[in-house]
Amino acid sequence: MPEIPPLLVATSSTTTFEVQSDDGVATLGREPSATIHIPDNRVSRRHLLFEPREDGWHAVDTSTNGTYLAGERFEDIVITGAIELNLGAPE
Repeated sequence: MPEIPPLLVATSSTTTFEVQSDDGVATLGREPSATIHIPDNRVSRRHLLFEPREDGWHAVDTSTNGTYLAGERFEDIVITGAIELNLGAPE
């Protein structure tokens, strides 16, 4: 597998997480054991997965409320640069 650079995930203007591909799949959600913990009831316990794959990082929605990019709900996208995702609603 080609080397995949670390993924930087900003959950606010002051909070950023760095995820390493060697660590495998990272979870984002309300569950306290999530790699990226977001204590917000609009976020599912296990809302989103960040998966390192051969073609780079993928964001995989595992929620019931949805994850949105530019107002469009998605299930699995390749992260190719800086993107802003909305959790639970298009806005």
